[in-house]
Amino acid sequence: MRQLSLFHMFFFITIALVAVMPIAAMGIEMILSLAPILFFGAVMVCLFVLFIGESALTSRTHFRFPMYLRFYILFCISLLLWTYDITEASPQEIILLFIKNIYVFAIYSFFLIENVDFSERFINTLTKLMKFTIIISFIVVLIQVFFDRHFLVSELFRQSHWGLEHGIQYRHPSIFSWLGFSALGFSLPIIFALLIPEIKKNKRQSILYFSMVLVVVFLTKTRYVMLSFLIVLTLFTQAKGFMLVRVLKYVSFIILSAFLVYLGGFIFGIDMNYFIHSRILSDVSTRFLAFDVFFKLFPKSMLVGAGSTLSSELLQEIGGRSSQIHVGWLALFYHYGLIGGFLYIGFIFFLMRRLWRIGKVLGKWGPFVGMLTFVIANFTLVNLFVFQMGHILAMVFKRYYEQQIHEMQNQTINGNQLEIKQIENTIH
Repeated sequence: MRQLSLFHMFFFITIALVAVMPIAAMGIEMILSLAPILFFGAVMVCLFVLFIGESALTSRTHFRFPMYLRFYILFCISLLLWTYDITEASPQEIILLFIKNIYVFAIYSFFLIENVDFSERFINTLTKLMKFTIIISFIVVLIQVFFDRHFLVSELFRQSHWGLEHGIQYRHPSIFSWLGFSALGFSLPIIFALLIPEIKKNKRQSILYFSMVLVVVFLTKTRYVMLSFLIVLTLFTQAKGFMLVRVLKYVSFIILSAFLVYLGGFIFGIDMNYFIHSRILSDVSTRFLAFDVFFKLFPKSMLVGAGSTLSSELLQEIGGRSSQIHVGWLALFYHYGLIGGFLYIGFIFFLMRRLWRIGKVLGKWGPFVGMLTFVIANFTLVNLFVFQMGHILAMVFKRYYEQQIHEMQNQTINGNQLEIKQIENTIH
């Protein structure tokens, strides 16, 4: 067994902690009084420095540097240039910009993941840890509903407008409030998508984890989280060829589950009609407002955007009817212009293309569908950060599946070298 280097040892420990990130984040904030996302970001920066140092000592010269990462780096550079006045900053201040920004953290994590090989044993360990996270999130949310709504909820969430709401409006964050207000939506549905190929092997496991995730998602009372969950459920309909009976079976199961949730709400004293109206069908007007404001203001700063802050002009147009341009992709182009928007869309396009091709070759659609929930969610909210629990784990599984494809490339079974070459061309 090959001995792990210092970098690999700490890197694998860090990724394992990402699989239980909400629990780790709670400990980090309570014990160290540090913002968890900044802590994990700082760890990734240190690991990057260690990796470069070990690579220099071992004379490593080849690094995987995919196209999606190149676009993302260019986007981050443009973001920093337009957000900060670098002309008056010292060299030390410029360096700090590249090691403490939440967007930049993703560069280090994605680059390291691309240049590390993951064993089947480690992926199995991650799978167990992700299952543990789902189980704990289910138990905690039940305690929050029936005993103490502030149980294991961060102080920041408690003091937010979400935490101060009462009754049907209150959103139960389970264990995810330590990672941020929207962390659950970019964590739980994605890790569930990554787990589906494993839990589909056992019918009881499928029902158990589906039920637990359904309960947690429903009790968040958040539209984009529910939508993400529904998107992930499409993975259960996967089969060789089109099987109408299988599709109808899962559609019927989803409808039955929705009915049981609706009925359960009334049993536990929840006004389900009010819930559906206030949490699912409301605020549509803010999305129409986003389009109206965008088309008014975007032409004024089309090329480089209006900057990352909310300008007085934007606030005046919104007029208190919303907090911002409430559609992520519109906000992207408004704040960062055609240049920044093109670079970020390029990042998403090349990443999703790689994930799609993995699905086509191996039938492993978890990373693609997981990231698709992020893409679709940004039609209903604004969150372009990809340094989040679900994204990091999706990238790890992406890398592992690409390793499997590369192993297929190296095999010449029955002289089918041409077929292997076609697989190689598909993934690149």
